[in-house]
Amino acid sequence: EARVKARSLGYDDFADGDLDMWCAAPPQLVERIQVTSQTGKTIDGAYIDSVFVPEMLRRFKTAKRKVLKAMELAQKTGIDITALGGFTSIIFEDMNLLREERVSAVELDWQRFTTGNTHTAWVICQQVETNAPRLGIDLSRAKVAVVGASGDIGSAVCRWLQRRGVAELLLVARSGLGTLNHTLLSLEALQRRAIAVLGLVLNGPPHPDNPRTLEQLGGVPVLAELPPLQPLSAAALAQQWQQQQLGDRLRRRLAGAGG
Repeated sequence: EARVKARSLGYDDFADGDLDMWCAAPPQLVERIQVTSQTGKTIDGAYIDSVFVPEMLRRFKTAKRKVLKAMELAQKTGIDITALGGFTSIIFEDMNLLREERVSAVELDWQRFTTGNTHTAWVICQQVETNAPRLGIDLSRAKVAVVGASGDIGSAVCRWLQRRGVAELLLVARSGLGTLNHTLLSLEALQRRAIAVLGLVLNGPPHPDNPRTLEQLGGVPVLAELPPLQPLSAAALAQQWQQQQLGDRLRRRLAGAGG
C-alpha cells in the first residue's frame, strides 16, 4: 500500500525502493485537521505518517526506532494525545516501550501516548459514565449489551463495566478466529465480580467448534448465532430474532437471573 501511494504521488524511485529504504524513511507530519462537534466544541488534530511495512516487524530495533521517532515528532509538534495505530500499537505493547525515557534530546511524556484501541475504549467508557445518569440509567441495576465483546475494545469495556458493578451483561462477539481468548478473558473478569452474564450472541459465519467451546469453558449459553445478512436490514434482523427464538431465550435467562 505504501508503494502504491508513493507511485500515486509521483515518487516512483521511492516506490521501487527496497526494505532498507523504507526502514530509513523518517516520520512526517502530513496533515493538520480541525473538527467541530455538534455541541460547538472544536479540537485540533494532526496526522503523522511513519512508513511501516509488515517485514519491519522482523527487525525489532528498526521497528522500535520508527515508533519512538514518530512519538518524538508528535511531542515536539505539541500534540497533547497521540493514539498509535496499526503496527505501531503492536510495537508499543509487545516491546514495552514504557522503558524508554528519552529519544534524542526529547524526554518522552508518557501521559501523551496511548494505543488507538485503548483510547477508543476509554472514550466509550467515559461516554457511558457521563450519559447513563442523564438518561436515568443506574448502571448497578442496568442490563447492558456489549457489541464486539471478543475484540480488544469490547473486552476492555467489559472489564470497565465489571469494575463499575453493572448488573447484567449480554455479550455480542464475533464467531470466528480470535473470539475465544478475548471472550473468555471478559467472562473470567465478570465472573470474579459475580456479575451475571445473560449469554453470548455470536455474529458472523457459523463456526463448528467455537460455540461449544465458549459454553464449556465460559459457563454461559450461546443464545444465538447470527450469520452475515445480505442485505443488512431491520427486517432481516427481526427474521433471525424470530427464527432463533432469541426473545424467548432472553426472557428465560432474565427470569432465571431474577430479572
